[in-house]
Amino acid sequence: MAAYNWNKKLDGSTFSGSTVDATLTRVSRGFNYIGYFLNRSPDFQPAMSFYDHSNWREVGQTFAYQFWPNNPWITRLWTEVYGARNWHYDGIKNWEGVSPTVRVEVKHNTTVSAYVWEWHDVFSHVDFAQLNHVTNFPLVPAYGWRSRARRPAFSV
Repeated sequence: MAAYNWNKKLDGSTFSGSTVDATLTRVSRGFNYIGYFLNRSPDFQPAMSFYDHSNWREVGQTFAYQFWPNNPWITRLWTEVYGARNWHYDGIKNWEGVSPTVRVEVKHNTTVSAYVWEWHDVFSHVDFAQLNHVTNFPLVPAYGWRSRARRPAFSV
């Protein structure tokens, strides 16, 4: 997807900019891949839009593999790794993160997921006008799990 905007303020000044959002997806029965690139110029500032960010570039990838073991209880196993990085047009990194995940599907109905999410934030005057320097935050780990059922199922 690509877009270009042009705006004129009440004082007569104008600004314009572009955005590009590209995604490559490969989904199969075993190996899956999603890669994306986002490039939004600093002047891409539509006054009334769903886009609330400008001046950033982001690249991200997800690698996943799934298989179906010959087991009456565990019907699918899925592993994936997601990683992304975001930076401003001036080259200052904004954030980066990585998240490995394992999912187990039980009896075609319930999926249990466990993940680790580690990220690193960097803020500067581009993010907050009050900052006059680049502030690096330490690597932050997070852990979690989730369980999801598709439909209630009862066996007798």
